[in-house]
Amino acid sequence: MELSRLHSGMLCATRKGPGWIMSIDAEHHSLHMKAQGEEREFDVDLDDILDDPQVHNPEDIYY
Repeated sequence: MELSRLHSGMLCATRKGPGWIMSIDAEHHSLHMKAQGEEREFDVDLDDILDDPQVHNPEDIYY
C-alpha cells in the first residue's frame, strides 16, 4: 500500500492482525498500531499492510 494513502486513526488489516494506525514513520516505512479490540500495540512495515477494500474506516460513512 502507498504511504500517501495512510493516515493516523485509519483502520488497516496487517499480517499481525487488524489495527488502528497511531503513528507513521515515513523515513523507515513503518507504522505504530493499536490492535483492534485489544490493549496491545505493535509495529509493522509498510509491506505488511494488506490492501483490503472490505475494511471500512469511520470517514467512509455517509449519512
